[in-house]
Amino acid sequence: GQTISWLRNTGRPLNDENKPWFAAVNLVNPHDVMFIDTDEHGEQVQWKGPMDKENHTLLPTQPPHNQIYQQSWPDYPLPANRHQPLDEPGRPAAHK
Repeated sequence: GQTISWLRNTGRPLNDENKPWFAAVNLVNPHDVMFIDTDEHGEQVQWKGPMDKENHTLLPTQPPHNQIYQQSWPDYPLPANRHQPLDEPGRPAAHK
């Protein structure tokens, strides 16, 4: 969320003025969440069933049974863009 705000409020004006800038967004171990079910409690967005007749699937998996993956932070506020529509004006075309 902070990076998007910076890009819109600072990066775009700098770009319009032809001023160079650099931004880096660092993710903490992004591969951990790449294939993990991120549906919120009670949701079934990612879990849609088998992909073919032989029941081969590319569905996300559950986290390993390890204490670090069992932790939960239900009261941690998520950024406002968590539910931002992919087709919202100003979003990159690649998001559509």
